[in-house]
Amino acid sequence: MELSSFIKYGADQQENDLKAGIMPGTDGFGEDSPMYYGIAKYQNANGDWIKKQIKTPIGDYGMYYDSVYNTLINGAPKLVTDEQVLTDIELLEAGFYQPSPSIYNVPEI
Repeated sequence: MELSSFIKYGADQQENDLKAGIMPGTDGFGEDSPMYYGIAKYQNANGDWIKKQIKTPIGDYGMYYDSVYNTLINGAPKLVTDEQVLTDIELLEAGFYQPSPSIYNVPEI
């Protein structure tokens, strides 16, 4: 059994930027400050514990909604699978109903 964790604090920066009137396409839009980067902790092949700060990937709400449109109207393949959607919903629900930080075991896909 592999042991690992990933902890990420803070809200999605895209949402904060939009509320502040900073629009997509503006330099730095959606970029987290380093204090909100996630921390991954895992065991390597030697059994040593590794702790690593991981820069938050920049999201793109617009790309997601464009892909939903293309799937519904043009029959394009889904950008996000049904399984990925359900896993995301489970993770979000766990975040609301459990104290932070909490442990959530992601089912194997």
